[in-house]
Amino acid sequence: MVEATLEDLRDIVAREIEPTIKIHRASRAGIDGSAYEAPDGPPTDEEISEFLFHVPTIDEDDLQQMIDPGFLGFSARQISIDEEWLADFERGVRDWANNNSWLGADTPWRFFTQNQQPLQSEIWTPEREDRPLWLDSTPSCVVVAQELLRKGQLLSDLPWRHFEELIGSLLESEGWIVEITRGTRDGGIDVIASVESGTLGSIRSIWQAKKYAPTNKVQLHEVRELSGVLETDRATKGVMVTTSKLTRGAIEWIRRDRYRLDFMEGGDVRMWLERATFG
Repeated sequence: MVEATLEDLRDIVAREIEPTIKIHRASRAGIDGSAYEAPDGPPTDEEISEFLFHVPTIDEDDLQQMIDPGFLGFSARQISIDEEWLADFERGVRDWANNNSWLGADTPWRFFTQNQQPLQSEIWTPEREDRPLWLDSTPSCVVVAQELLRKGQLLSDLPWRHFEELIGSLLESEGWIVEITRGTRDGGIDVIASVESGTLGSIRSIWQAKKYAPTNKVQLHEVRELSGVLETDRATKGVMVTTSKLTRGAIEWIRRDRYRLDFMEGGDVRMWLERATFG
């Protein structure tokens, strides 16, 4: 057995991804554009957590430990590791540090490598054996978001796909049946959430997720596009949700059609996450 801390495991990740971190950052900048500002120097804590989140060879329980510092931090978490497990961990990290998905910032790799079907699931109880694959991975999105907020960072620092998954996870925790669409990012639907109401019957909502930097507001034309999608999809409700804010014109448009449209800004999403986490 080898005595180590969780910080030691994260140091292994930092060492293995440092030679390729510039390639990953350049790819991510090409995808996220002005919404992403590449850091300088060695891998940041956020990049280490992001990398760990997507390595398919890491068990979910181990992942949760390695991306959640707790109150005392990673350096205070002493663990005993089997030497064979450590060798497998280092090998898996090294392989994925040179994988085209990491180099090209092509997320979320876990879903692409494990399931080619739409990311759809139902609310489950621990007794169910057919627990959906999506629910196995989703809590990690919440943990990553919590880690960012705990460090004083913004939800806009999440990778765009993680933000969509976070919205889906929060909806599912409230009883919705959720589907995450495949990388639309072009004015289409990002999240579809449905529920059966004993009084109103079937309710179908469509959510458009905009992971924007604080200075980049959702514009009126984007809300109008959502209105058009709402008509085409024949959904009950359309919601614009963003890490930033909406312009005054966009908010006024939504309020004129408040029975069919709604919005959530960055502060609203943060409060939603806190309610789902702490009650």
